[in-house]
Amino acid sequence: MNSNIKMSLAENTDKAQSADYAVWLQSISNRYRQSQIKASVAVNTEMLKFYFGLGRDIIVLEKDQPWGSGFLKRLSLDLKTRMPKSECFSPTNLKYMRCFYKLYARYSISHQVGGQLEGKGKIGAVAKPQCFVAVPFLYL
Repeated sequence: MNSNIKMSLAENTDKAQSADYAVWLQSISNRYRQSQIKASVAVNTEMLKFYFGLGRDIIVLEKDQPWGSGFLKRLSLDLKTRMPKSECFSPTNLKYMRCFYKLYARYSISHQVGGQLEGKGKIGAVAKPQCFVAVPFLYL
């Protein structure tokens, strides 16, 4: 081996054993984890906005459908056909999206929806719409 390469390897070994290097590694680890969390929050925020908007669209389009037309079942099949890898478009989930919109239509959806609710932190401060009686995990 070339003596320059040997010295470089020796220097790297010394750096790896130094306290500064350990602190730097911990910093990289922390920044990476923070980036992962920020990415997850961004994805979740966008999906909530999508579900909220789809719930709104369903309410608007359902008004023009005759009772018993099977609108949600047809929409579910059409969405599953167009996006077969997506598993969120069952008729039940579409109903939950509609209810999600009904529950939060009076609030603007942003990064922290919970912070916009009246009486935050008080159980029962927000009236629970009838459609969420069977979905307690969605009720804040």
